[in-house]
Amino acid sequence: MILFILGFLLSISLWIPKGNISHWTIVFDAFIKACLAFSTAVYVGTEILSLFNALNTQNLWIAYGLACLLMGRRAWTTHQQTQFPPLPKLPKLGVGLLVLLSILLAEALYFPPNNYDSMSYHMARVAHWAQNGNVDFYPTGIARQLFSSPLAEYLILHSYLLQGSDLWANSFQWAALVINLLLIVRIIGHMGGHRIQQGLGVLVYLLNPMVIFQSTTTQNDLIAGFFVLASFYFLLEHKNKNNTLWLALAISLGALVKFTSLLFVLPLLLFHLSYLRKNIVPKVLISLPIALLILGPFLGRNQQTFGHVLGPKPESPMHIAVTNGKLSPAITYSNTLRTWATDWALPLGPWNRAVNDAVHQLHAVWGLPDNPVEGTYDAYVFNSMFGYTEDTAGNIVGSLLFLLAIAYGIKHRKSIPHVGFLLGISLLGFVLFCSFIRYNPMLARLLVGLYGIQAISIGYILGKFIPSAKAKYLIVLFILPWPWLFINKSKPILVAENLIRRWQHVPQQQLSKTDWQKIQNSPWYPELTTYYEKQGDQYRIKADLSESQRARIVDILLDSVQLQARPAAWQLTREANYFQNKLVNRGPYAEIRKRIQAKGYTRIGMAWGYDGMEYPWWVMMPGKHLVDVHADPSLAHTRNARTEWVECVISDFPILGPGWGTYQVEAIGPMYFIEFPKAVQVP
Repeated sequence: MILFILGFLLSISLWIPKGNISHWTIVFDAFIKACLAFSTAVYVGTEILSLFNALNTQNLWIAYGLACLLMGRRAWTTHQQTQFPPLPKLPKLGVGLLVLLSILLAEALYFPPNNYDSMSYHMARVAHWAQNGNVDFYPTGIARQLFSSPLAEYLILHSYLLQGSDLWANSFQWAALVINLLLIVRIIGHMGGHRIQQGLGVLVYLLNPMVIFQSTTTQNDLIAGFFVLASFYFLLEHKNKNNTLWLALAISLGALVKFTSLLFVLPLLLFHLSYLRKNIVPKVLISLPIALLILGPFLGRNQQTFGHVLGPKPESPMHIAVTNGKLSPAITYSNTLRTWATDWALPLGPWNRAVNDAVHQLHAVWGLPDNPVEGTYDAYVFNSMFGYTEDTAGNIVGSLLFLLAIAYGIKHRKSIPHVGFLLGISLLGFVLFCSFIRYNPMLARLLVGLYGIQAISIGYILGKFIPSAKAKYLIVLFILPWPWLFINKSKPILVAENLIRRWQHVPQQQLSKTDWQKIQNSPWYPELTTYYEKQGDQYRIKADLSESQRARIVDILLDSVQLQARPAAWQLTREANYFQNKLVNRGPYAEIRKRIQAKGYTRIGMAWGYDGMEYPWWVMMPGKHLVDVHADPSLAHTRNARTEWVECVISDFPILGPGWGTYQVEAIGPMYFIEFPKAVQVP
């Protein structure tokens, strides 16, 4: 990983002009260009090595070593022939900001990637690529490992191979957070904003809990947000110099991280259409080849495998309906309402019920159901509930500040330059998202790519009216991000789960056998048996309970029986922390590993549903050959599909299907461990 970091730092020198540099903005420009160029080099290098099945640790060491040698000479020459200006003075907010970012980096390195999407496909696909030696498609039951945009995982893959572990996997989102903060400062400054406006923009970005939570994960929304802000930056710079190449790279690379980033870039392009139309032919001749180079190989694999550039078609069993079933004002209205209401949840039951009632009434005004089928993901029923994870955290303070920015912006539109542009790109990006993407609280996190633009808008507009003498009071906003460093459901340094349950009147949905034994010894056992029903080894809450009954359960479980919440992350080993989002799997996974090690199995089959928790197996069984044996038949013709033999199968299902011969099945927790009399060929 040292070579990876060194390679990036040396690449900055390629874009620094020699001679006397008058201002650090020139160095910043070189830094952003280096981010784009380095990302492009990682992408192109990955695809080239993949063609020859040569994507491995040895070849990456050679490639990075040679690149560092070549760039090192250029960096030394630049250092000798360039005069840099004095370092800028660190603002008062800077010290606290450095402390906060340092804590987040420590968390990103200390804790393993454990958000559920990482367990299912972000990190699992990285492990498959490393084993296969290429990034071509392979048979799998988790299709998102194939058709999802791959650039963020390419970066992780390089660190995974160079380091030999996932130690640095979370750090890319952290790095994106840092760069996004710098871009917010620079863009506001470029638009004529002063230090108070820049500082407020930074604070607004940080007080969004989703930004803090995601900065220590392998989700990719902050990375996508970087490319959106880089597009913003080069569009502004486009007025002064031709940045068509860099703008095309930023947009294309952003799409290779997440296609939803295009929804946030489109308003930027529309508002700069007059500039983009000038000399349009040369710009198109530059942009199209770049887009084809960046997106072509990945989209080509999708087209070849699924018959569509974006992934499985709607009739395919692998299809995941993320986009709306139809475009209509009604769906846009409903999704806008529910997505915005998700930000307003608090850890207060009565407040959240009031939000639910308001959403219902506002749907009823237009004669709409609360959860239109064409605009809702996975039949989700809207329910305002406070979230404190990287998937579901709301942002009520940011929403209030944005409403205030709209009010101030409209009232003082004549005295605030760019106010129509800033509010326009923020609102249009949000509306486009709700028009195309189905509602689900866990999909609302995709808006992280837009939060940088909103932070710039709020900081620029509201900061305009804050006098210098009052700027010190902004420190109050800086207090808000700190609790999320410690109260994080995926990385709980402080465990607030039971406290939040009490505030929201949300009882535990299921109880383990151990918890139920504790309840049996309490005087509340007869009452609790009327609230829960047994399902296998678990006891699940009944669906038809009243609000008062649910509140009563919370009081009994927390005050009387004292059921233990998830353990704090620092109390667990790194391996155990992979299971923070699904603690029920920790014991069964360990038990199955013990059986595999006792039998000496080396070739392990895996049979997952569309969202199986696969990645921990790659960590728990290093050196084993893992192969997915539950894949759609259409994947049998992918490049990595080959004849495989397995000695056992770890499965989400009790039955494997035809062609497997005789096998023995044992249920271990929610998993099934399947053994054969001898190694068998995968049908």
